[in-house]
Amino acid sequence: MQKAIIVGSPVVRATAATALLMSLAACGGAPPGAGSVPPPAEVRVLPNASSEAAPVGEDSMAFRARPPPAGVARPFEAPSVEERQLRNGVRVVVARRPGLPIVAVELVSDGVPLDAPEGLPALASRCLLAGTRTRSAEELAAAWSQLGTALVPSANADSMSLRFEVLAHHLDPALALVGEMVASPALPPPEVARRRRLIASGVVAGWESPDRRAESEALTLLFGNGRYGRTPEGRPGAVERRSLPEVKAYLTQALRPEALSIIVAGDITPDGAFALADRYFGGLTPRPGPPSAAVPPPA
Repeated sequence: MQKAIIVGSPVVRATAATALLMSLAACGGAPPGAGSVPPPAEVRVLPNASSEAAPVGEDSMAFRARPPPAGVARPFEAPSVEERQLRNGVRVVVARRPGLPIVAVELVSDGVPLDAPEGLPALASRCLLAGTRTRSAEELAAAWSQLGTALVPSANADSMSLRFEVLAHHLDPALALVGEMVASPALPPPEVARRRRLIASGVVAGWESPDRRAESEALTLLFGNGRYGRTPEGRPGAVERRSLPEVKAYLTQALRPEALSIIVAGDITPDGAFALADRYFGGLTPRPGPPSAAVPPPA
């Protein structure tokens, strides 16, 4: 005889048992020739091990309103951090965190032009997705998609970054892609223009939001018209004035190896991370950056 085990709350168990018995009864009335009818199954109801009944004499609603006791606090173990510098000046910081086969990477440049005009930081950082000398923008996006991740560019008043998370066994090809993007950005004019339009439309749409408008006005009120007084995308009409030569000059200064830091955290040994960084970023040629123009203090 087959046995059915039903787990759940009393209401769920009773409903399931009734439905099972009705189904068996319907099978018993099958027309002749429809096949052999199996014997009725024995129904055995088990209590739900994960449920806790209210104590006798206590109101059920009061019991549900009382939160369960907190579990035992787990001690926090800070990961060990190791840092090295490649021969060309690239700084590599590694924090090993085994347990999950995932690695998070962020490449940061603190050498961006401090006098960049309004809207240029956002446009320049996103133009790194416009392709390389050997891959179009579509091919570059497809390569990231095949690795099961996406590269997220961002910029602010004094830095630019590229970040992603990937499975540990995909870290090698992912860093190879970032190295290619840093060493040989293509910046085809149609792709730069397309990203300029996307940013501009986003700025116009965001300007209709009271929160976005208040944020922009607050920055200007606190920091004046300097670099800290505006968002990376700028106000409406700003990014449309940015040109391709400006984008090239911004990235040329920002992507100097002596201005780059690579932060790696996850399931990888420091030696493995340093070897990959040297393989894909150690060939970047150091070059002096142009002196930044004097930035006036906030008003």
